[in-house]
Amino acid sequence: MGESFRIPSYQRGYRWERKQIEQLLDDLNEFANSITRARRLDYQNQHWNRKNPNAAQKSITNELNIGYYCLQPLAVTSQGSFYDVIDGQQRLTTIYLILCYLSNQLGTQKIPYDKTKDLADSLYSLTYETREEGFFINKEFINNPKKSPDNIDFYFMTQGYKVIEEWFARFGNQMDSILKLILPNEFKPNGNDDDNDDDDNQFLHDVRFIWYETPAKTSIKTFNNLNYGKIGLTASELVKALLFECDRYEFAKREIERGIAFARSSKWSAMEESLHDPYFWGMLSPLKEEQDLHLELILSFVASDIDSQQKYSEIEGWNNSDEDWVFNVFSKAVSDNKLHNVKGDILSNITERVEYLWNCIQKVYTVFQNWYDNRVLYHRIGLYIFLTTHYSGKNHRDIIKELYSKYLSNLKASFDYELNHLIGNTIRITAKTEDSKIDENGTTVTYERTKKLNELKYGEDDNAIRKILLSFNVEMTLLNTQDNPLFPFHLASKSEFDLKSLEHIHPQNLDDDSISFTDFKNWFNSRNKILLSECNLNEPSNKSLASAIQNLNNNLVDEKTFLKNKSTCLTDLAEIDKKFDELAGMDPKVMHTLYNLALVDLPTNAALSNKLIDDKRQTLIDRTKNGETYVPIGTWHAFNKHFSKRVKDMKFWTIDDRNAYFEEIKTVYDKYTKLRNI
Repeated sequence: MGESFRIPSYQRGYRWERKQIEQLLDDLNEFANSITRARRLDYQNQHWNRKNPNAAQKSITNELNIGYYCLQPLAVTSQGSFYDVIDGQQRLTTIYLILCYLSNQLGTQKIPYDKTKDLADSLYSLTYETREEGFFINKEFINNPKKSPDNIDFYFMTQGYKVIEEWFARFGNQMDSILKLILPNEFKPNGNDDDNDDDDNQFLHDVRFIWYETPAKTSIKTFNNLNYGKIGLTASELVKALLFECDRYEFAKREIERGIAFARSSKWSAMEESLHDPYFWGMLSPLKEEQDLHLELILSFVASDIDSQQKYSEIEGWNNSDEDWVFNVFSKAVSDNKLHNVKGDILSNITERVEYLWNCIQKVYTVFQNWYDNRVLYHRIGLYIFLTTHYSGKNHRDIIKELYSKYLSNLKASFDYELNHLIGNTIRITAKTEDSKIDENGTTVTYERTKKLNELKYGEDDNAIRKILLSFNVEMTLLNTQDNPLFPFHLASKSEFDLKSLEHIHPQNLDDDSISFTDFKNWFNSRNKILLSECNLNEPSNKSLASAIQNLNNNLVDEKTFLKNKSTCLTDLAEIDKKFDELAGMDPKVMHTLYNLALVDLPTNAALSNKLIDDKRQTLIDRTKNGETYVPIGTWHAFNKHFSKRVKDMKFWTIDDRNAYFEEIKTVYDKYTKLRNI
């Protein structure tokens, strides 16, 4: 009170807009109304009144059990006769504008802080180091609003004052209410001096800043520390404070409510901890950009339901994409004495409203916990959310909201069926291909049809293949009832383990003209050892192969020779690739289809390179041991030939291996896509 403040030149200007100003006014008004008719006791436990000899005393420690309104920190540094404001100028300026409005309404009536000044200036003065002083001194944001466009700060101040005028015009009966917060006990805005109104206690006023004073020599550093990378409170932190703050209750109920709030806060912490379980959260939120939402996801669901019932956003002009939307809805609901539950019952007191909001939070969390605890639901829900967020471009929260609504409105069996149906629709093949047939006249007719599962091709239908292989791997994890593992959706999304690379189990033919001498020689050496053990190079049928091997032995003696004869080396390479395709019985038409593709992460794809299946299997083992990859179980099964009825050897991905693998994929695909519509 009575201090002078200056906004230093290094501060940005005043920028608060309608939303922030109205929120402050709403908050002040709510607090003022919450203490009306409150009882305040003096230090001798006597009823507080203006005739009490201790009336001039004010509780500094707030031990008298009456709540006070606490504004966010005001960081200042003393400059002798005034303070420089380091942090808090937006709120300080807004309060000054509010005081100016109230002072203007009181007219010539003065108050006892300083009888020579009006209300605003008797509390504190405010100047801007780099602004025209007359604008504030003369209050031109009131008297000369047309001047505001000359300066962007003056523009925002003038607009802010208009917002304040409009707010009081809508809530005209609230002026006395807010005056209670700033006027001394002995002042009555309506001029009434009746001592009998002590029971109504119009004169309770307690609004405080958190005061932080720093030495002048460190003021710039403090400003930078306070503002650089500033992170505001999250919605969950704000809602938690809103729901568990007990001073808003009647005095007689506070101890009971504190006990209830303590129990709820313990449950709140337990919910937060469980949602930080990477498996639990990965099921709900597989997108990297959604990784830090946690409890705010649940709060957003509750806010959405409340808002759809009460129409707060429609009335207030809020947008649910605003950062503070969730908190705004909760804040409005807590103070709304017309809030009703799903049955339509009006929740007229704050105890009922807080309990209702808490139960709504618990309801959403319980649904998510049920999903996580049910191993089948965990995998199917996690799969559907992963597929739709990664491949269908749908909004993450909309997907969960869709599942949440279906879960609550269906019996368990119906929900399970519906969930499988949704997965089927997501992975169902939509790619087209041209085909031909002979019509009744014997004429060849070309037409377009949907591709079959075995026709999906690498390089053309990659996303369709990825979705099907992911579903296959999740289903294989679910079917592993011996260990009951959970598919780690959180790992499948992490950048280093992002399961989006399609690996050829039998290596595709190497035809890279940019291949280096070292890579080429390593490729040849690994192939040559197998050829020498698997093939009789003296047989006439292997004449071309023997010639290719001999040529490469001669041309790979050093890099200079290799580069000189590189085109010849690539021709010989193709001959060797052809032989390995023959040994594996690899039909070129099958090379790039689901018969020969597995899901891995990109770094693993690079590490596997063009190695044969034996070497690839060892590479997967080594990278897993070193924590360099996550290999999903379906991919492991493929490289270990898990599905093959008879394994002749582990060096080649044979036709029997491929057919067995494809049939397993087809079984999973058909399971989801051949459900009838419901």
